[in-house]
Amino acid sequence: MTSISQPPRLARRLVRWALPEDRRGDIVGDLDEVFRRRSREQGRVRARWWYWREAVVFSGRFLGERLRERWRRRPFSERRDRPVASSIGRRSLGFSLLDLKLGVRMLLKYPGLTLVGTLAMSIAIATVAGFHAFTEHVVGPHLPVPEGDRVVGIWNVDVGGGSRGRQTLGDMLAWRRELESLEDVGTFTTHQRVIFSADGRARSVRAARISPSAFRMLRVPPLLGRPLVDDDERPDGPAVAVIAFDLWQSEFGADPEIVGKTIRMGGVPHAIVGVMPSGFAFPINEQLWTPFRIPSANLGPGAGPPVRFTIGRLSTGVTLEEAEAELQGVGSRLAAGYPVTHQQLRPQINAYAASFMDADEPSTVKMLRVLRILIVVVLIIAAVNVGTLVYARTAARVGEISVRKALGASRQRIAVQLFAEALVLASLAGALGIGIAMWALKKVMTTLTLSSEGTPYWWDTGMGSGTVLVVVGLVLLSAVLTGVFPALAITGRRAGSSLQRAGAGDSGLRFGRGASAIVVTQVAISLGALTLGGTLLGPFIEDYAMDDGIAREEYLSAELRLDREPSSSDGSEGRAAEFARNAEIWRELGRRVSREPGVLGVTFATRLPGVEHPVQSYQLEGFPLASGGAYSNRARVAWIEPGYFGLFGVPMRVGRAFNAGDVTGSEARVAIVNEAFVRRVLGSGEPIGQRIQLEPLDDRASGQWAEIVGVVPDLMVDMGSAAGEWPAIYFPLVTTAGAIHLAVHLREDPSQFTGRLRAIGGGLDASLVLHRPRTLEEIAGAPVKVMRLFGLGIGLLVLAALVLSTAGVYSLMSFTVSQRTREIGIRTALGAHPRRVVSDVFSRAILQLLLGTALGLTPLMGPGDLLFQYGPWAPMGIAGIMLIMGLAACGNPVSRALRIQPAEALRDGG
Repeated sequence: MTSISQPPRLARRLVRWALPEDRRGDIVGDLDEVFRRRSREQGRVRARWWYWREAVVFSGRFLGERLRERWRRRPFSERRDRPVASSIGRRSLGFSLLDLKLGVRMLLKYPGLTLVGTLAMSIAIATVAGFHAFTEHVVGPHLPVPEGDRVVGIWNVDVGGGSRGRQTLGDMLAWRRELESLEDVGTFTTHQRVIFSADGRARSVRAARISPSAFRMLRVPPLLGRPLVDDDERPDGPAVAVIAFDLWQSEFGADPEIVGKTIRMGGVPHAIVGVMPSGFAFPINEQLWTPFRIPSANLGPGAGPPVRFTIGRLSTGVTLEEAEAELQGVGSRLAAGYPVTHQQLRPQINAYAASFMDADEPSTVKMLRVLRILIVVVLIIAAVNVGTLVYARTAARVGEISVRKALGASRQRIAVQLFAEALVLASLAGALGIGIAMWALKKVMTTLTLSSEGTPYWWDTGMGSGTVLVVVGLVLLSAVLTGVFPALAITGRRAGSSLQRAGAGDSGLRFGRGASAIVVTQVAISLGALTLGGTLLGPFIEDYAMDDGIAREEYLSAELRLDREPSSSDGSEGRAAEFARNAEIWRELGRRVSREPGVLGVTFATRLPGVEHPVQSYQLEGFPLASGGAYSNRARVAWIEPGYFGLFGVPMRVGRAFNAGDVTGSEARVAIVNEAFVRRVLGSGEPIGQRIQLEPLDDRASGQWAEIVGVVPDLMVDMGSAAGEWPAIYFPLVTTAGAIHLAVHLREDPSQFTGRLRAIGGGLDASLVLHRPRTLEEIAGAPVKVMRLFGLGIGLLVLAALVLSTAGVYSLMSFTVSQRTREIGIRTALGAHPRRVVSDVFSRAILQLLLGTALGLTPLMGPGDLLFQYGPWAPMGIAGIMLIMGLAACGNPVSRALRIQPAEALRDGG
């Protein structure tokens, strides 16, 4: 999906800088107008690329005109009388196509250098580009609306555990009344709705009940009609809807007279009052918007229906930091004035697009920390590896460079030529690297889409202009480091004697202790960093293993939603009555489905095994809490039907399961806990008979005590933790404000039952939405796929770093031993036994490798025993590979040196 966006800032600045002042306004205005049209018709990515291309073309054209004008204005004598030698010298410094052709020939001449160097650079560039693009699009993106960074999100945080806390309509109204740093405040909830068009066709779409003020904040005018307005949010306001561009095209044939026509949702006709432009899908990825009704403006904090998010726009001249300071003051007053609901809650604010991806969430922080560490590992190893190759290549070309200097080539000209060769290599690596990064980013985005109801519409799988500039910068930097610097170093004054020796037939540069230091350093960095990366990666991936014993491929699941207009009553009695009415429908669905052939059982719950359960605080009557760290008074919670554990084949460890008598009324009187709850909370205490109470943060808890009647094995309740990591509490499904999930156990392939399930649901009630029917393996496994993809990427980085490390050690040791070829031949000619010569070479190599191994592992042997925390095999395996490759690097040059004839070695040595 495309996105509404402003032209690239850097490209716009480039055009304004290059154009003459008298033509700047007209051309920039025309470019901006065409960009907006292309953005609507072709999408943001293609429009941005077009703008960049036009910016470069216009800038080059007008800069060329300026240069030609300056040349014409110079006196003719200055242009004609310049010394020939100076003119030739200046032209010889130019960068020509011939230099690039010679660079390509050098790559073909040294295929080993080309292969390893390209691999090293491309991995480094792909790593940096991929991480930059991921953070640009996902972790810290820009909301694609005018001044999108001034649109903010506000949410409550549970100070006890750091996770997001409950937020209600009353909270939003309190912030709207008290926050002066925001010019507009609104809210929204997202849901799936079934729309019926005039011809009776039904379609399920993503929709949002949203405050009309949101459209003022976003400043994106509708393509047709009007947006939602303040009068629409009145309780008695008209039933209206705004639709997305894609929905307008797909369901209504892009009807230009669509405004004023009606669609039916929840049994109520809604008048279509507007169509938003292509690419607009706020707040997440929605296609339809209805007004969020406010039943009473007098709702207090913590009162009213729950909302997903609060949004606002910073007032003119107000910074995010100033708004945050004011919000914290408001939060402190709410905590003091409403201790029952807000004592453990603190409001947070951030740019909307950035706050949607919770970069401070523990699992996200952990993922990014591991990723950053391994990126640094790869960059260091790639840099050392490329440096090693350049080190060896420069030394091997001393003779060639000395001949070129003797023929009159200047130091600068040699540097330009070597820069051209390095630029060809770096450009090849850059193209390969950005291709790898784009493929990886697209794979990540596809997997993220599978694990959720849809990724935010501003997440993009393309490379933004910022990422492209980063890649270009890395290519140029690599070319300078691997071409210009070595050339200047080897042609400097101190290198004169080496060049003279090279011209006389000597091997050129002598590295001596420098080569040994590089070998030791590379082994140390590679071994230490790779071991650390593997140690951090192992437990992170293990946390996402589905190891609770449930055969999820045998279960079909769907979220049940009754598409009806929300109840006008915001009290607990009204919502309990609404739940009872809805429960009759989905329980009848369960009875009908259970009679189908091949169905082994049906159950309902707010959460299913393998899906992340919400966190809630609790109290345990008359029992001191055991020391449980972050879990001491917080647990994962679910509301389930009787037969839930039996359907999944989970036996009771102690006590009993729920029965039909436990689901009468609207209050949960009994509870079941998992074994982790017993271990972490009760210790050696007896669980059966203990009374537990959820903190009354919403109507599900109601402050009622529930008696623990059973204990079950540990199931997967959190995708960031292994089974048994979190305490879990299960209550009978008597009332809930959350979504209800259906699970059907089937004898045959569950995916074949999807169509029949939809038909049964549609025949029961037209407003019943079976949202995204999938196997439980697909639902629960989607986050695991994300983590496995992440683990695969990290594993490939570790493998690439290991290959680069061993290749670097091999090439450098092979080169340093090759430098000693004449020495070895002379020693053999003078009577030294070949065994002693071989022993001398290999003992020095082993000493270098062992020293590098010791230096690499020493920092990991500090407090906490990080090195062997997960076994010795990773560091031992990496050390063994490095040792084998290092020794193998010595074999070929030593055998070659031993085959030199004594007379030839003595003659060359003289």
